[in-house]
Amino acid sequence: MKKDWIAMLIINTGLIEISFLSVNEQYALTAYLQENETYSKIGEEMQLTDERARQLIVKGFEKILLTIRSLIAKSVRLESILIEKENIGKELFALHENFKEEQQLSKEGLIKLVPNGSNNLLGSIPFSVRAKRALDTLKIESIADLSSLTKEKLNSLRQVGVKTIDEIIRKSEEYGIKIE
Repeated sequence: MKKDWIAMLIINTGLIEISFLSVNEQYALTAYLQENETYSKIGEEMQLTDERARQLIVKGFEKILLTIRSLIAKSVRLESILIEKENIGKELFALHENFKEEQQLSKEGLIKLVPNGSNNLLGSIPFSVRAKRALDTLKIESIADLSSLTKEKLNSLRQVGVKTIDEIIRKSEEYGIKIE
C-alpha cells in the first residue's frame, strides 16, 4: 500500500510521540497508519463523524510535518554551528602554534615580540611631540614603516635634534626594529 512507508516513518521513528499530537489525533493516526482502518471505522470507534475523523488525521499529519520541518531546520543550524566550531578550533590551534614559535624565538633572542602586531599605528607608541612631527614628515604611519627608516633619513630632517633621533631609535628598538 502507498501509505506503508509513511506509516513506518512516522511510527518507527517515534515522530508520533514527539509531535505534540492530542490523544485523539494520535489514536486516529495510529489506527489509520498501523491498522489501516478507514475514516468511518475510526469515526465509529471514537464516536465521531467520518469527516471529523478525517480532519483529526489531517491535523495530525500537519503537526508531524511541522515537527519534521523544525527538526530539519535545527539539524541545519547544528551542522553550521559544528562547522563554525571546527573552523574556530583550527584558527585557535594555528594561533597557538604561531605564539609558541614566536615565544621560542623570543627566548632564543632572535626576535622581540611586538605587542598587537607590527602594523600598529605609531599613536600607540609614546613618542614626544618632536619625534611624532619628524615621523609625520617622513610619512611613517605604522610600526612596520619604521623598519625602512635609516639614520641618514633622520639626520637629513631639518630642525630635528640628536635627542629626538635617539628617542626614535630607542623606541624602535623596543619594538624589535633596528634603525641603522
